[in-house]
Amino acid sequence: MVTPVEEFTRIWIQILDRHDGSFLVRYRMYATYTDLHIHILLKDKHVAKSPFILKGSVYHEGCDCPQPSGSVWEAHMHCPQSFPQIDRDLAIYSSVDPDVNAQEIPQRFGQRQSLCHYTVKDNRDQMAV
Repeated sequence: MVTPVEEFTRIWIQILDRHDGSFLVRYRMYATYTDLHIHILLKDKHVAKSPFILKGSVYHEGCDCPQPSGSVWEAHMHCPQSFPQIDRDLAIYSSVDPDVNAQEIPQRFGQRQSLCHYTVKDNRDQMAV
């Protein structure tokens, strides 16, 4: 992860090989950055549409978000209306039970894991804001 505005970024990154051809990537930013570029590489070649560019400010987890309106924030971040890969990935599930996931995930992956929450509305995924 890099930004054209700063010479160095302070971001912790952990890559977990799931041994099924997929990887989980976790990261923690220690500062707020502008126009963050996320490079996803395999054997030094970009994967999919990498680099992904997050325009505007990307705030670290301890930041008090200056924009309280989720819809305004979403517009400022230039978020797409949908995420085709997420749509495809979730299409195989007729329903998702967050309570079951909250119990099952720590059992399967241990206590050092994180959950990503999506809202599925009208059988479509929505970005949680």
